[in-house]
Amino acid sequence: MIAANDKKTRDICEMDLAGPVPAQPTKQERAAARAARYRERHGVAPLTVNIDAETLAAFEAYCVAKDRKKSAEVERLLKTQLLRKR
Repeated sequence: MIAANDKKTRDICEMDLAGPVPAQPTKQERAAARAARYRERHGVAPLTVNIDAETLAAFEAYCVAKDRKKSAEVERLLKTQLLRKR
């Protein structure tokens, strides 16, 4: 609080004590950061492949029937079929 005749001291209400407000990340940026933290924490890397639509439909039906996740099934197939010791 300043005196009524004090013209040199700025009023505390006029000062910006907090400073500028940082920009908030968008929904996509938050989702990307969350996915990156998940991948780092679990030691996984994304893999994108293009396959025939009929093959994908059959693979999804197989995963539903066996109650398995697609990523786990692809990883198992890569390890047992492609990357096995010969």
